[in-house]
Amino acid sequence: MATMTILLNGTWEAIVDFAHSIKDPSALDLSKYAQEWKPIQVPGCWEMIEQNKLADGPVWYRKDFLIPEHWKGETLAIQFDGVNYFCDIWVNSEYVGTHEGGWNGFEVPLRGNLNFGNSNRLLVKVYKQGDKFPLREC
Repeated sequence: MATMTILLNGTWEAIVDFAHSIKDPSALDLSKYAQEWKPIQVPGCWEMIEQNKLADGPVWYRKDFLIPEHWKGETLAIQFDGVNYFCDIWVNSEYVGTHEGGWNGFEVPLRGNLNFGNSNRLLVKVYKQGDKFPLREC
C-alpha cells in the first residue's frame, strides 16, 4: 500500500505565551495577535525566537498546509517525530489530540473538519518540562 506524505518541516509561525494569556485557541486568529507571530524553523526549539531559556511554555505553533483533493476518503494522520515535552493539537480549530513524552514519535488521526484541495491550519500548543510538567526523579 502506498504511503502519501506531506512534509511539514520548514518555516512555521510561533507565539510565545509564557503569561498564559491565550485561553481559547480561536483567539489566535484575531488581528490583535497578527504582529506577535514570529517565523520559526521546525524541527527546532523555541529558544531560537525567545530569550527566556527557563520558561516552560506554552508556545503556540501554526502551519498552513494543503491536503490534495484526491486524498478524500483516505485514512489520514499527522505524524510528529517528537515534541518536547507536552502538546495539544488542533486542525482547522478542531481539537484532534494530545501527546506527552519528550522526543518520542507519535501520530494523531485526522477526521472531520478537513479542507481537501484547500488550505488547512495546524495549531500546536507546546510545553517543556518545568513547573507544569516536572522532571521525574529516578
